[in-house]
Amino acid sequence: MRGRRNHAGGSQGRAAAWRCSPKCLGQGGFSSARFGALLLFLVVLLCALPGTASAYETGLRLAPPDAGGFLPVAAVLPGSPAEKAGLRVGDLLVEVDGDVLPGKTPSEVQAHLERRLSGGWSCLVVLVRDGAPDVVRLRGTYTTFAQQRVLDCAEALRAAARRGDVAWEESLRFVAGMRDAGFPGEPLPAVQEEARRALRESLRELAAVPLPEGVSPEAQRLLAEARDRLGRAQRFREEALALLGDWKAREAAGTSSSARWKAWNDMSALADRARGRGRAHLLEALALVGMDARSSASFFEGE
Repeated sequence: MRGRRNHAGGSQGRAAAWRCSPKCLGQGGFSSARFGALLLFLVVLLCALPGTASAYETGLRLAPPDAGGFLPVAAVLPGSPAEKAGLRVGDLLVEVDGDVLPGKTPSEVQAHLERRLSGGWSCLVVLVRDGAPDVVRLRGTYTTFAQQRVLDCAEALRAAARRGDVAWEESLRFVAGMRDAGFPGEPLPAVQEEARRALRESLRELAAVPLPEGVSPEAQRLLAEARDRLGRAQRFREEALALLGDWKAREAAGTSSSARWKAWNDMSALADRARGRGRAHLLEALALVGMDARSSASFFEGE
């Protein structure tokens, strides 16, 4: 009994050694807001350490293996599947989905977890925490971190391009109506200027859409390509409208009607190809992060 009392007293003494008065922590003590900010800073700092595997879907970063070949958890992002599963910094991963980890690199294990969770599956993880074994399950969600970030960027690009699409469609209807009636008529300057203004605004909005952070480099590349192609489409369209503005001048210079229409059609075709490639890149980016086929197929519905 005496030994137990001494042990309890020693524990209380060690706990007391960690206590600190409000004065030593600053006026008003160490608030929860300050603690939360410090915790977030530490997580971000750990995520930036070299040699750790990336965490696009899982919110988990793994450090290089220890002497036994087990993989330590270097960081767990707040609100991520890893945190929801109960993983903590310092846990040692021993086995994932039945595969023992000694001999595997953090990147290999991370890639396996990413693939499973991005498809909406779960992963069974055996770990050691404070010397005791434990088992947790990482569960994929319908929309993962990377999926949501890519989807948000793709929707922003689609919305920015849509302004130019609407203006272009109105221009095409006007041209179709005037083509057989002695092109062009008096309304052309007003229609042309309004459409070109909308195209330039669409181009500015596209350029202002930021690429998402925390997604794979390949997804970023596809979104950057989509932004570039959709921007090219707006520039080609504006050049096509400029051809209409110079219609009379080119006619006076002796350019035949067929040559003028060919120039218009060629520039319109360039715009259509650029738009098609941009939209295809958006769908490729969605597919890359595991968006289900139904969501991808309906991405452009309602336009």
